[in-house]
Amino acid sequence: MAGRLPSADKVPATAENLRELAFAYLPRLRFDADERFFPVSPEAYLSHTGAAPWPEDAWSEPDDVLPDPRRRGTALCIVDPATGLTRQAGAPNVHGRPLNPADLAASPTDGGAPLPFLCFAGWEPDSARGRGDADYLAAAFSEFAAAMNPALRWIPFDESTQPGTGTRPPTLPQLWVPQPPAPTIWAEVEWFGHYRGLLAEDPGDGTWLDPSDARNDHYLCLTYYVFYAAREPSGSGDATRACEGQWEAATLFFETAGADGTERPVTADVTVLEPPVWASVTQGRDLQGRYLAETRRWSDTERTPHPTAVEIADRGSAVLPLDVERAPSTELVLYVGRGSHRFHFERLRDSPWPPPGELEDIDWEDISGPGFPGYDPFAVAGEIGWALEDEISPDDPDTFWEDVWSFFASILVGIVILLALLVALLAWPFYALADLFDSTTGDDLPRGGREEARGDLTEAAGESYLPEEDERQDGALGSQSGHASAPFALTLVDRLNAPDDHPAWWNYSGRWGIEVSGADGTWQSGTQRVDRADRSLGYFTAYWLEDHVADG
Repeated sequence: MAGRLPSADKVPATAENLRELAFAYLPRLRFDADERFFPVSPEAYLSHTGAAPWPEDAWSEPDDVLPDPRRRGTALCIVDPATGLTRQAGAPNVHGRPLNPADLAASPTDGGAPLPFLCFAGWEPDSARGRGDADYLAAAFSEFAAAMNPALRWIPFDESTQPGTGTRPPTLPQLWVPQPPAPTIWAEVEWFGHYRGLLAEDPGDGTWLDPSDARNDHYLCLTYYVFYAAREPSGSGDATRACEGQWEAATLFFETAGADGTERPVTADVTVLEPPVWASVTQGRDLQGRYLAETRRWSDTERTPHPTAVEIADRGSAVLPLDVERAPSTELVLYVGRGSHRFHFERLRDSPWPPPGELEDIDWEDISGPGFPGYDPFAVAGEIGWALEDEISPDDPDTFWEDVWSFFASILVGIVILLALLVALLAWPFYALADLFDSTTGDDLPRGGREEARGDLTEAAGESYLPEEDERQDGALGSQSGHASAPFALTLVDRLNAPDDHPAWWNYSGRWGIEVSGADGTWQSGTQRVDRADRSLGYFTAYWLEDHVADG
């Protein structure tokens, strides 16, 4: 289902209507041309097995494949201070079977117990559990990634331990649940008031929804979740820390009528108003580990164009010309940061990106260099001024005419350079509209010189569409239709009408990737979709919405 025009009717919050709402408001994600990780199925990720035992496995036998020093095969693990690394469930095992998702639901939620985590690709053997293996993670889903981005090569999962070597690895990896031939997205319908009721007391981490403040409790929250096998830096000079297992989310906040409070309402009493009032998208974590989000009014977001009802009536079933005037649809456009997978509301170019959290956490000196807008032109202008000031030396008459000639030559060169700068400044707005970049770098902080959120290749959306003339690209990019878009595989979790109808892993509060020691500094432990206080990414987008509204 493609985006439609927002409905002017108050819609009862029935299961059928909320499902239609989730499909109608599916966002359109625009990816970078150099991206190699796309939203994958959590079930496929959990089903990964390997035949090679881990070095500590007592059940291995001499005629088995050799132990795997990287410890691959999706397993549920903990690192206990007393006993060290312990695999609690999952692969590898003597029966060769994958992890049972029910084991995630049974994992401990006690705040005093070690936080469990999933291990998919394991650790580099020489890193003291400080680095994972992004290339192995890419190879595991490379068939799907190559369909999304034809610049990537499909590497059969069992071809090599390090892609491209042509040697079969000792682990004999398998995905028992295949990755669908489309990007995967999950949608959750939740009540804002339910988020507020999760914590009666302030946990002290700066993300508390105070129960005494109920001004936003009437919102219906529609959160879209995407899962990536890995996050990685975009290239050299990028300080983004890699991680295994990454969740990101985007939430739409709809006005409702008929209910409020912290309890999930009886849906027969609730009606939903379109379009949403706010949109809030996740953008990584700050130095304290808090999930950050950017919030905008719906009216300030970019959406795909949709023909108006009058235009449809005038033309019947005929194909609309590309130049017809179109109204904004329900389909929100988001730009996905290359490697970091942060969501952005717009393309960005060479501008510092301060996260909306504690700005004192940002090292502003790191963004005052060449990545900062205007740095190079001002530096060149400063050198010209210095040259003109020091060209003539009246105290040395023997070189007077040489000084005069040098002076006028310097003026001529300065004029040429200034004219070039003027042309560049006049052309910059048009260039910026055509192809915008972002200088964002780390998961936590900007560093400058980073390209991301270009949105110049594959799209993932509710349905493939015919691009505008300036959006068309040669070749089949991301879908069999030949258009530069691919449809989402959407699954809905409706916490209002069926609060317990969700997969066994949905409330898993551990990390979705390996835990790293931090000694190396280039990797970060995997992310959580929900924490031990039952706060999901949807909760954190709700918190930042309330913070945004409070700031006016």
